[in-house]
This record gives sequence, structure tokens and C-alpha cells, in this order.
Amino acid sequence: MVVTTRKRQSLGTSLRSLERGFILTYQAEGKSARTVEYYRDNLRRFLWYAEQNGWPDDARLITEWEIRDFLAYVSNTTQRWGLTGNGSESSRGKASHSTTHHYFVVLSTFFNWAVREGFLSENPLATIKVARPKSRVI
Repeated sequence: MVVTTRKRQSLGTSLRSLERGFILTYQAEGKSARTVEYYRDNLRRFLWYAEQNGWPDDARLITEWEIRDFLAYVSNTTQRWGLTGNGSESSRGKASHSTTHHYFVVLSTFFNWAVREGFLSENPLATIKVARPKSRVI
């Protein structure tokens, strides 16, 4: 039990340290490399946005309003993530509802993990609802 206490103390509640702990947990659980990469990439974009907007680094201070702000950015902004030039094509246009939903799921999974592990007392996404995207008929 002492090791768990030390680990929790060293991990802290900063968004960056929780992101590292979350990714480490997924790797240790044997999730596929693509799944881990998917979560890592999406969380890094969230962290980039948080830093750009001067949000507190302490995850306990992130509210539903910051999350709503981020999801609105994803769904309404063109030229996302500060990218330009080659490789930025996918972030130039307006995001689909499906893309916004993917970010919602990633953040929900991340913050649920932080609550489950005892780093946070509640998930800031608990009151946020994002409709599932409609399935494409092919």
C-alpha cells in the first residue's frame, strides 16, 4: 500500500502528469498501440488548448465550462491546433459531429479514470451531453 501512496503523490493532479499516468495505465493493461496512440494524440491536443487559453494545470480546477469551451473549439473552429502547412489538412476545415464526439469520449474516459484512481472527486464531463453521431448509410 505504501507504493501506491508514493505513486499517487508523485503523479499529482496536474493535467500533464495525469495524462502520462493514464497512458501508462492503458499500456500496462495491454491496450493496442493504436488505441494508446489515439488517446495520447487527442489528449495532447486538449492539453495544447488548455495551455493556449491559460487554464490551470491542476485537473481539479477544470470545470464543465472549460470542457464545453474546448468541444466548441473542436466543432466550430477551422485551422485548429495552431497547425499550418503540410500535414495540417485534417484540421483546416470545420470538424464533423463525429470528430467532436470522439473528443468527448476521450475526455470522458480520461476524467473517469482520474476519478476511479482517486485523483479527482468528480468528472467535469458528468453534466455534459453530446449526442452520438448518426451512423452513415453506405
